[in-house]
Amino acid sequence: MLYAIFLLIARRSPLLMFCILGSVLCNPIEPIWEALGFLRFHPGNDFAFNMFHVQGTPVSYPWWAIFVYVLFSGVACYTIYRMYEKSPTRRTFWYCVAGQAVFNILLEGFVITAAYDYYGDHPWRWGSDFPLWWVFANFGEVLSAAILIVAVRYWGKKAMALAILVVPSGFAA
Repeated sequence: MLYAIFLLIARRSPLLMFCILGSVLCNPIEPIWEALGFLRFHPGNDFAFNMFHVQGTPVSYPWWAIFVYVLFSGVACYTIYRMYEKSPTRRTFWYCVAGQAVFNILLEGFVITAAYDYYGDHPWRWGSDFPLWWVFANFGEVLSAAILIVAVRYWGKKAMALAILVVPSGFAA
């Protein structure tokens, strides 16, 4: 089923396919990011893998998070690329950035926050357990999209494969 969906996406938009592949490659670095950000998934999730232990507790990564990050990383990059195809104004760009920030706050602050906890001291907690500094940390998708846009405009469609490297690298940065 997923393979059929992937093939359909690949036929309709090769760039979206490359952005999705890049976002899938972001997942192995996510547990490192979560350990550094003092985030821990609750037991009871079906874990895709355990990466290492922090304070005697495994840093685990659930299967469902892979799909969330495909949406959050790959689709965000593709959306920003499509926006840049139409030569947006600065105002349009910042509306897009603000939209991503609001989506991040709603998703991680209210929708899926029951699946994990933030432990330790976090600055900027407002209205939920979600620390708002994560919104700025999650800005790697926008950086990835900007780099990808420049590469595709400079080298043409041959540069679309760079999404496989650029998206995870931008997310890690």
